[in-house]
Amino acid sequence: YRFRFMAPENLDRTPIQIIKKYDIVMIDQSESASKAIPDSLALAIQSYVKSGGSFIIVADSGYRKIGRPDTLGWIANFDILAPVDCQQNKDYTRPCEFPMPIQGVLENVDPSNTVFSGLDRVPATITDATSLPFTTYDINPIGDEWMTIQDVGPSGKTYPGIVFRRAGLGKVIYFNYNEIGMAPEVLDRVFNYLS
Repeated sequence: YRFRFMAPENLDRTPIQIIKKYDIVMIDQSESASKAIPDSLALAIQSYVKSGGSFIIVADSGYRKIGRPDTLGWIANFDILAPVDCQQNKDYTRPCEFPMPIQGVLENVDPSNTVFSGLDRVPATITDATSLPFTTYDINPIGDEWMTIQDVGPSGKTYPGIVFRRAGLGKVIYFNYNEIGMAPEVLDRVFNYLS
């Protein structure tokens, strides 16, 4: 696959003219201090997806708007496209602001899903030595959960892993972990599906 990396703030002027040239747009700010995007980019992505584009959101990327600290969450930025949300907890915190490092495995929760056909678990066996280091978030899925993340540590908790949502003519996939390269077979299948 060929990629072109651009910072969200560099897409403020004419984002729709830029992103419409691509088959897949992915926002990955997982290693960036800022998780904000310009309002113009959020609107351009909405238009792009509704007209048939494919969009990937990685972890806590894009849940804030530049210059609008009161706007928080993927629904606030991407409206009906968002396959997940960051709803405020009773203590006024938001789970998308608190990364949780865990050791875990990805598990296919929808055997009828052809994207991950034959791929039930990554890695295939669960041991401390084979589990993957994930940085995940306790977010709320709105779309279809394709895979979950099973914490193999003491909590044993299950988190959304990969969530899909169709919006207009387009597709949106959310990865609930920063380390998307840790499971290349999963990433490859997602790119093949979206291409």
